Amino acid sequence: MRHVHYYIGNGKGKTSAAVGQAVRAAGHGWRVCFTQFMKNNTSGEIEVLESIKGIDVIKGKPIKSFYVFMDEAEKNDVYCNQNSHLEKIISIAGKFDMLILDEISDAVELGIIDLDKLIDFINSSRSELEIVMTGHTMNEAIVETCDYVTEMKSKKHPYEKGVSARKGIEF
Repeated sequence: MRHVHYYIGNGKGKTSAAVGQAVRAAGHGWRVCFTQFMKNNTSGEIEVLESIKGIDVIKGKPIKSFYVFMDEAEKNDVYCNQNSHLEKIISIAGKFDMLILDEISDAVELGIIDLDKLIDFINSSRSELEIVMTGHTMNEAIVETCDYVTEMKSKKHPYEKGVSARKGIEF
């Protein structure tokens, strides 16, 4: 039986934990699909993951701005693209042993990805697919589907002193 993992919280390390899980699984011969929601496809881990045998990185249309700063037309475009991306991932998930849905719960929290569709997919895939999800906000309905829930909690971060995200560290 496969399990469902959920890395959540406002602390650093959710995507890093998911990437580590992908590398570990690929190292044991698993076929891994890694995909991100609500990101711009330029994080440092993408190129490295693409070079690892057994890991397929499936990119959606890049998000060019924070959602809160988008106008309604941009938000509608993001909604359509992110849902199309999820549909694509669902359609190919059966080819993999592990699926990583990075920042999926943020897309759910923003009302971009339908929670019921995600829950139905998780429940229908549990026996054959290990699923790893990340996001800042804990969604109790997602938690109910999970076997592992790990909360990353920030105690101190340079951002609090005005330091912007740094290449190679935060992205």
